[in-house]
Amino acid sequence: MFVVTNRSIDTNGQFTIERSRSVQYLDLTVSVPPDRAVGQVPTGGERADPQKDFVIAERRPIASQSSFISDLKKGLRSQPPLEREVTVFVHGYNNGFSEAVFRAAQLKHDLEIEGEFLTFAWPSRGSAFGYEYDKDSVLAARTELQNLLVTLSKSGIGRINLVGHSMGGFLTMETLRQIDLQDRGWSARSLDRLVLISPDIDVDVFRDQVSYLEPVPQPFVIFVSSQDAALRLSARITGEPARLGNISNTSDISDLPVSVIDVTAFSDDSSTSHFVVGSSPDLIALIEGARKLDRGFMSGDSGMSDLLPVSLNSTGGFTEITLEPGR
Repeated sequence: MFVVTNRSIDTNGQFTIERSRSVQYLDLTVSVPPDRAVGQVPTGGERADPQKDFVIAERRPIASQSSFISDLKKGLRSQPPLEREVTVFVHGYNNGFSEAVFRAAQLKHDLEIEGEFLTFAWPSRGSAFGYEYDKDSVLAARTELQNLLVTLSKSGIGRINLVGHSMGGFLTMETLRQIDLQDRGWSARSLDRLVLISPDIDVDVFRDQVSYLEPVPQPFVIFVSSQDAALRLSARITGEPARLGNISNTSDISDLPVSVIDVTAFSDDSSTSHFVVGSSPDLIALIEGARKLDRGFMSGDSGMSDLLPVSLNSTGGFTEITLEPGR
């Protein structure tokens, strides 16, 4: 997969937590261990075993933006026409470089995401105590993510899917707000789908961000879980009752043209439940690939009995779907 990052590089060629004024382009090959459980991302650090752990098997720097776009187009041409799309994944808080890359690789592998997969790796501190540093890094990365998205759109590569997880959802929305302030309607014209997974965003801030997107990109899907322990901690840090990704009452956003998918039932008491979409084997089996989810739920296709929601509430442009295992 491809990686675009504004992390600094140390003398050993490793990406650090420091912010860089320049952007690096990479083509990575990630080895996925054959016998690990679906949804899991085992790592072994310096003693990683490819039979048991995720490993960066090959790292090829790409010299320039133009070479990066050329390589991306070449990869797309090798795929079936219906699968020629690019998914841009923006990782969340407390992710080191390798952790962000491995989670992205796991997401693409387990959800069988079609097309080319691109990770935007912003400089998170990779520490549970780095929340404020990460928030500042997000604000500092908006222009780099904007340049990436606008360049992809102008290159004529085709469909662009944008996925933001956790604090990466905040970066995603801030960037789209910034772009649409300069070019009204860009997001709706340029994105094939917009997905936020467990977004670490204040609800009032989210409403403000959406107000600058005219029209709002469709489909726009938000995965939430009221059992998200990481977002409960984030809410306490910010002094708010909840964040967008762990709201239990959607009335505050029910006037917005978005689709909220509640995956609380798939939350695991043994984890923070902060990435249920990518870590729950039952939910992964239910989704059976991001494209199938989109063509089923979001377009209302018939013959999707295996993906029927437990409950469905639709008012105007707002849709709320609640899922449970075994349905």
